[in-house]
Amino acid sequence: AASSSVDPSADRGPNVIVLSSAGKPIFSRRGDEEDLIAACGLVQAVRATTMEDEGLGCGDVRSLRAGDTTIVFLTVGALTLLAVSDGDDCLGLDDDSDGDDDGDNLDDDVDGDDDGDWDDDEDGVSDEGEYYRDTERETEAYLRLQLEYVYSQIIFTLTDQVQRVFRRSPNFDLRNMLGATDAVMRGVLDRAGPMGNGGSFLTGAVEAVSPIPHEIRENAGRAVLAACDGNSDTTLFAMLVVGDRLVTLVQPRYRLHQLRPSDLHLILNFVNCQPGLLTNELWFPVCLPRLNSSGFVYAYTSCLDSRTGLCLVLISQQNTTEQFALFRNKAIEIRTKLGLRPPKGEGVIRIMDNPSYSGRRKKKPPRRTLDSSGGDDDNEGFDDSITHFDDVAWQRGNASDSDSEDDNKKDDDDSNDEQRQLPVAPLSIAQEDRSGEKSASPLERTVQRLGSMSSVTSQVSTAADSTAGSDAVAPHVGSTLCKILSEVHRNRELDALVERYKSIASAYHFLFRIDVAVGEGTGGMLGQCLSPPLGPPFVDGPSQRRVWAAYQRLNLRLRLGSAGAETAADAFDMIAADHHQRSRQSSSGVNGGRSAASPAPGIGADVPAQCLAENPPNVHGVTYVLDGSELFIGLNGRDFELYATLPGTVPPRNGTALCARLVRRLMNDEGKLFLAHPLTWKV
Repeated sequence: AASSSVDPSADRGPNVIVLSSAGKPIFSRRGDEEDLIAACGLVQAVRATTMEDEGLGCGDVRSLRAGDTTIVFLTVGALTLLAVSDGDDCLGLDDDSDGDDDGDNLDDDVDGDDDGDWDDDEDGVSDEGEYYRDTERETEAYLRLQLEYVYSQIIFTLTDQVQRVFRRSPNFDLRNMLGATDAVMRGVLDRAGPMGNGGSFLTGAVEAVSPIPHEIRENAGRAVLAACDGNSDTTLFAMLVVGDRLVTLVQPRYRLHQLRPSDLHLILNFVNCQPGLLTNELWFPVCLPRLNSSGFVYAYTSCLDSRTGLCLVLISQQNTTEQFALFRNKAIEIRTKLGLRPPKGEGVIRIMDNPSYSGRRKKKPPRRTLDSSGGDDDNEGFDDSITHFDDVAWQRGNASDSDSEDDNKKDDDDSNDEQRQLPVAPLSIAQEDRSGEKSASPLERTVQRLGSMSSVTSQVSTAADSTAGSDAVAPHVGSTLCKILSEVHRNRELDALVERYKSIASAYHFLFRIDVAVGEGTGGMLGQCLSPPLGPPFVDGPSQRRVWAAYQRLNLRLRLGSAGAETAADAFDMIAADHHQRSRQSSSGVNGGRSAASPAPGIGADVPAQCLAENPPNVHGVTYVLDGSELFIGLNGRDFELYATLPGTVPPRNGTALCARLVRRLMNDEGKLFLAHPLTWKV
């Protein structure tokens, strides 16, 4: 529900409002309740005017621009979402320093010929409004992307049966069912916003915890695989995470059953927003909108190491006490295989009301009742077989509070709850000695203290191949992983590594995406990214928003050839139409039913901006924005994308060559920066 007391971080991005077709407010990122109700009524009046006026012939409104304010609309069924972005900048065109006379100051070498030419503006049409001098304004396409994630978060909580509820009762108040999920929706907006390091959302990829030696990450994943593979018929996904970043992931071999990055974002955001995860086991229903938006799966989470925030997430399609007990046993087995100490005290399971359904209600509402006011006599709401109003969330508590307090005191010496986020801060580059050899980094010294890599690898492999019933403890799998995670956080290892990468391209900042094959021969790809936080000289909000706005335009340029709002809207229509067509073919049994190219029954047609971000550009190209004191470059090739900010004194050709050198270095370091070999179940 709307509230006047919201997290201050909400001020860092556009205000987002969700309302029903009847004009009832459902969610607001910030704003007063009374003002929100008035705004919702005004929005619906504007939409009704444009849709009912046949003379306009423009259909539903997509965006409005008034002065420095941009409003983007997204309507899906009975839900209308809008993002309101205010900017202090003035609309203006650059002096067209790239010389192609298209008024956008963007390089046009996106034809894939790699000839280095900068004048391929074949259409000769000015891309009106495509470039804004010193702008901080987000593109309309990225504002829509954020709205799509908010809609996905609603489906993540309630499934797409929410649309059926509004068809039966347009005046239904959805806020009671969303309950206490406002913080989760604000969390995804804060992460995707310009001040929240939204590189993973922009590139349609997930961030991995890094740097971690390839052998350590690989064998930690194999330990999870060995523990759960025997129950892969009821275990859909298994992952190790730290905060909102991925350590390892195991998923099905069938490509269409593998997780999309957008669903991974929702899982990681939800888990990261649970304050009790470090001390409790959690069991909660979730919907994966891109996989199957019509029903729930059930997630089990357990913290394996409270000092580093290393958590296990297991997901099943079954909601039974037997499945929960199985996952508890698997968590204990994985902890044993990783050589981690067990939690102190006996575990006690508490049954708690699911906040997704109970919300602020003190008692469970009657079944099949949509409106407590009695305004709907059909008495038909969510499908009982899907929503399970009787569902409960199990949570594990410590039987011995004194043991837990003593344990927490020891953990506080080394870390606190914020370490789950793995925050990073600027750090100088590791110095090189006079002989030209690089001095060992803290992470490398940690690995050396733990033993040679060959020794670690052999011991880890032995642990991963051990039987499920083995009681043997492998001290160098999880203990080594946790020590490396602690070292990465304590010594800001990633910061030092990022500084080295930036020095290669003489860059202020960069954003890198890589696509990694999932399993062997599955055809699936997992998009991952390295998105360092912005540092000097971009130390204030306006300068940081300007960098992300430039990256957004470069991203559209590489994918669509233009960053114009009309071009993006046409692309979204084509993506949605393609999803609808393939869904109709699948449901009608064309070509013998669902084919390999047919989509899963998800919401792909409703979230085309997510689909566009997750699919890499079809052609290899380079594009740039020269904005006075900064040069923004975007380039892509096979399985990678790079966006970088360089000093404006660097010529574009030289900057492109420097960025290409950086790409080669990042690709060479793939093993320690990313999950290089995502695993799948054997069957």
